[in-house]
Amino acid sequence: MASAAAHKTRAIEEPVSPASSSVPGLCLTAALKHNKEDALNQKIGKEWVHIPAEEFVERVRTVALGLAALGIKPGDRIALLSENRPEWSISDMAIHPLGFGYARSVYF
Repeated sequence: MASAAAHKTRAIEEPVSPASSSVPGLCLTAALKHNKEDALNQKIGKEWVHIPAEEFVERVRTVALGLAALGIKPGDRIALLSENRPEWSISDMAIHPLGFGYARSVYF
């Protein structure tokens, strides 16, 4: 039986991937794993428009990289004001990793 100290030491030596240790990382990893054709849905007029998982993740990546290019960095504050719509989810998923300093490595 391994001691608690040995377990803690092993945990420090084995870094956890940000993609598997954050809510946005888990969501995007799951989206790509299940690769649904209707990961997000939006009703425009009387018709439902589906956004596939790959497009969703690519849009998150594009927004995150754009925000990083604008100089958004850990500690900065971003306000997200929106009604419930796909762009809100995309923006939210793009903003979160920027605050942890690993936007370029989590999903991209």
